[in-house]
Order: sequence, then C-alpha cells, then structure tokens
Amino acid sequence: MSPILLEELADVFGRPKFRRNISSEQVEAFTADLALVTEVWPDSLELPGATEDPDDDFLVALAVSSRAAGIVSGDSHLTAPTNELPVAVFTPAQLLADLDASTDT
Repeated sequence: MSPILLEELADVFGRPKFRRNISSEQVEAFTADLALVTEVWPDSLELPGATEDPDDDFLVALAVSSRAAGIVSGDSHLTAPTNELPVAVFTPAQLLADLDASTDT
C-alpha cells in the first residue's frame, strides 16, 4: 500500500456508483483502517513507461520496490499489457480462485 494508492481508493469510492452504498465517513474509516493493517511504502520510486497508462506506472513501481508477490487489478493496462511487466498481475477472480485452491489442499 502507498499514500497515492490510499488516496486513489478513497477517490474511487467517492464516485457516484459507490456513493449509493457507502458514505464518506465509511470511506474515511475504511482507508484509515486499511493503512493500519497494511504495510505502507513511500511513493518515491517511479517507473515511467511501465504500462500504457502513466497513471498505473506507480502501481508497478510500488510492487517492485516493496517486493510484492503481485498486483491485484481488473485494469486491462495491467492484466493484458503490451509489454512484459516486472511483476505478476492477478485479476480479483484469479486471486480468489488461487486462494480457494490453496485452502482445498
């Protein structure tokens, strides 16, 4: 997790399609709680051109700098990149399937 990612999460939850189901107070509480239970890394490293969408480059940089096992995203710039990314990317469905499979064994 990083400060930029926490901010982006709050912005996404602030969109009208989410506002019907979640209040601004709930968004604030959720992002604050998330910051407490995750490892927060600084937004210092940049990898310009890592993806086709410059707004997604920070996610790749964060994953690389934190040595994350991967990124979970539904964004096609990350799930179907035109160039090879230096980190694995899983869709939410793939992650859930992998977690489900790991509990079966």
